[in-house]
Amino acid sequence: MDYPRMDAYKPFGLDVLRLQGQKLLFCWLIALPCLFFVPGMKLRAVGAVFAVFLAALAVLDGCYGLLYDRLLIPMAVLGLALALWGCLPCGIEEALSAALLAGGFFCLLRFFSRGGLGWGDVKYVAVLGLWLGGRGTVVAVSLAITLGGVLAVAMLSKGWSRNYALPFGPFLSLGAYLAYIWGESLWQFYWGLLT
Repeated sequence: MDYPRMDAYKPFGLDVLRLQGQKLLFCWLIALPCLFFVPGMKLRAVGAVFAVFLAALAVLDGCYGLLYDRLLIPMAVLGLALALWGCLPCGIEEALSAALLAGGFFCLLRFFSRGGLGWGDVKYVAVLGLWLGGRGTVVAVSLAITLGGVLAVAMLSKGWSRNYALPFGPFLSLGAYLAYIWGESLWQFYWGLLT
């Protein structure tokens, strides 16, 4: 059985966006209706911008195995600015501490996984901390690990090789999007399971 390879490096540029533009637009259009579950017009507008970044990073990581700094840096700057202006559910202190803790935790995971987790994933989780705060980041990462694990088990049971690199970015994007919309409810659900 021939499996797709993730080792074809593709530098980020307009040609990449042209190649993957339909997928990006499709993911973004699928994501928009769920934003009506978010209270307030300001949070919906911010969520639409957040969904653009999430869709772009998910599609590009799925296609090329890369989370581009040219997307992560503007996403981080915008998340920091929105947290400063009070446009996100979390304040600036919570956003910065969530970014540092999530990035540091994933840096340790990368070290102990011996490269099984890429630097792009480490940076992406830190940026998500800016947008989601502490609770939202925990929810996003928990969902990403769960969804990625389920797919990995399903792939292994279907005969896929363990050598296949399953990109984690799409799962982080999906987990972050769900955490943005239903983060507090999911946090209460998780907390209820623990207590």
